[in-house]
Amino acid sequence: MKILKFVLWPIILVCLLWTTAIFFGPSIIIAAASHFSHGKINLTRVDVSPKLTISAAVINFDLPQAAERKDLPGVLRALSIDWEIKNGFKLFGSIGPSKLDEYGSLTSANFTLKPTSIFDWREVNGQLEFEQIAGTDFELKKGKFNGVFLNTFKGLKDAKFFIPKISGTIKNIPFEASALSVWLDEYDLTLPPIHQKSQIKYVLKKILGPRNTFGISFLDGDVKLSDGGAVFTILATNAHLFGNQVAAKSIALTSNQSLISYSPEGELKFNISEITLKDPAVSLQNYSGLLEVTPSKISHSGRVLISSIELKNDQYLIGNIKTGILDVSLTSRVFPSKLGVEGQGVLTLNGDGGFSVKVKIGSLITDSGLLNCFGQKCGLETFEADYHVAAPGSSLTGNFKCEGDSCFKRPSQFMLQTKNTNKFFQELSDAGILSPLALPMAYFAISNGEVVGNGHMLNF
Repeated sequence: MKILKFVLWPIILVCLLWTTAIFFGPSIIIAAASHFSHGKINLTRVDVSPKLTISAAVINFDLPQAAERKDLPGVLRALSIDWEIKNGFKLFGSIGPSKLDEYGSLTSANFTLKPTSIFDWREVNGQLEFEQIAGTDFELKKGKFNGVFLNTFKGLKDAKFFIPKISGTIKNIPFEASALSVWLDEYDLTLPPIHQKSQIKYVLKKILGPRNTFGISFLDGDVKLSDGGAVFTILATNAHLFGNQVAAKSIALTSNQSLISYSPEGELKFNISEITLKDPAVSLQNYSGLLEVTPSKISHSGRVLISSIELKNDQYLIGNIKTGILDVSLTSRVFPSKLGVEGQGVLTLNGDGGFSVKVKIGSLITDSGLLNCFGQKCGLETFEADYHVAAPGSSLTGNFKCEGDSCFKRPSQFMLQTKNTNKFFQELSDAGILSPLALPMAYFAISNGEVVGNGHMLNF
């Protein structure tokens, strides 16, 4: 009889706990969630089935954001959680239509959580499969996640994301891509990005812009977070712009950014190989350089290895540059309501006896939005260019100045001067830069200028 009592008491206790969980479990779960989250998690219509499956119709929550010191509201719907102990304790369930305010919405998801044991949640293997996450400027059709949560969901390691298709916008420019894969080694979920020491790797395939304006066949990237900074590394292959009007075989970028400073600053190293342009025909072997950004200025220095460049205007072929090296430097400074730009380019033609071109430019732009200038919408206040073309035994120098919106159509000053006109054009002919049609036209135009020694000076 004593043995029977010893067996019956645990059975009765389990039955009481089971009954309590079914009838009083919903109230206990609602109260516990609100208490331990300090009122930031509120559950509605919670139910516990006889198999101890837990479901909640609606969960309203406020997600803490350490970086911005404010809570982000959201809602989960149709949450269902089940469990099994067949191959070790495991929780699994599903989520219905949900959203995170200011970020996006989720159609549905299935998840699995497997801790070390039912009493040990220091490490939890997690898996998630979702259908359609949509935000203000992106959309993910479906995807998968798996990783290990650490220290009772305070950290994450060995995380992997896979998304077969993604679409979105960057600076209001739509794009789409396929096969996005992301790997994360470790991340402390309680700390903002400036205090992280993590590495993130990602791969994107078949990136396309609207109406084939740009595209990249394969993009491989890496982000390292450490000591309040971030190092970005990107390698893109088979990139093109404007329907293959501009193309490059590979683009390699390395950028250092501070996560502590609120002002834009950092540096970007780049290397672009096998660049081609269809009209005019341009072939560049390589373009490499450095871009440095500070709150007051943007500086660029680089080198271009030229295979060939076709020189032409809207109607005529002017000439060709076969091989050469172009060294460029450009600096833009921000002034009150203005942007100052200064630059220099030095072109050296290989194998042509020291034939070279040096150009210096300076400009003031009334609109500080420099990118608007590519659409000819910025206000050009002043522009000046000095150039020097050196050939063995001779040279050509020039100066160009203009002001206002019609700057290039009506220059205030445009001057050319040769040191030895005949010698200069003979060297120019030997170099084969100008076409047989353009060379005599340029010679007669210069020869009609004022004679200065063995050269000429021409004012337009």
